Amino acid sequence: MLNDENKKSFKFLKFMFEQNMTHSRHVEYERLTFMGLYLVFVAGVICFLMEEGNSFKNFLCSIMIGISVINLYLSNRWQSVFEQHTNKAKEIYDLMINENDNEDNLNSNEYLYLFNPVLDEEHGKYRTKTLFKYFNYLTILTFIIIFVRNL
Repeated sequence: MLNDENKKSFKFLKFMFEQNMTHSRHVEYERLTFMGLYLVFVAGVICFLMEEGNSFKNFLCSIMIGISVINLYLSNRWQSVFEQHTNKAKEIYDLMINENDNEDNLNSNEYLYLFNPVLDEEHGKYRTKTLFKYFNYLTILTFIIIFVRNL
């Protein structure tokens, strides 16, 4: 059973856990929204570049290569911030389990669900962070190919 001081500590840890999980979700949604908008932008630019008679294709390709490289760094930064918040939430969750004598509030199934997503054939073997990285590499490669093709 938790005494009053431990209840306050547990309440604070629970609050910090919730805050870190909220921040990690926010960062993930931010990245997903940005990448969705970026995908639409890239598709539009590629369609524009495929039209005949565009005199500034190489200039636009150069700009898009630069933007894609910047996007790669932004995506890596978002992943780093996401992992920091998630790792901090893991640490706090472990502290909460150690301070909590009552297993009704916290259990290992919640921990496994929160921090160890299922990666099987049905859900795919690639993590989101890997797919974002590959998408960025693909856009950079695409714009380089279009640039070289138009020389």
